[in-house]
Amino acid sequence: MLESLDFYFGGKSYKVGEAGLMFCYEIGREGRQLYIVALTENFGTIVFYIPEEMAEKIKKRVQQLPYTLNDYLSFLIEFKDFEPIAIPFRKCGISIHEVAAVLGELSAATAQAGITIQDAAEALTTLTEAYSEMKKNPKRVSNNWLKMHSFPMRRKGRGKKKRE
Repeated sequence: MLESLDFYFGGKSYKVGEAGLMFCYEIGREGRQLYIVALTENFGTIVFYIPEEMAEKIKKRVQQLPYTLNDYLSFLIEFKDFEPIAIPFRKCGISIHEVAAVLGELSAATAQAGITIQDAAEALTTLTEAYSEMKKNPKRVSNNWLKMHSFPMRRKGRGKKKRE
């Protein structure tokens, strides 16, 4: 969403996505327009404005969440790289801030161990998908096993009636 916005640097127009947003310094209002001062990989510090219609969409989204507008925009900028990783967790009902805290700790730990965060995230996603698949469709097991592991038991098929 923010990557499609324009900003001017050195007399030329660029997209925010080209800049490589890293960190948000300040979020404020100038008149009726929101502006963001952010650190980028390619251009240093930039200032870009959010159009009013996009700002209204963001405000409506923030009203549904227990966050302030500044917190939400900061989160969008600083944790945008983790969004694809966070989707499986969000489906499981874990909040975004919990995921961000865990991913921050995980990235620091994996950097010390010499493993990239992408490899660890892919392994974790694979593990989560495998677990949820197992939970949804357990292999054919006895009713006793299903009862012991809190799964619904199957009914027995109708048996043959004895005829004399």
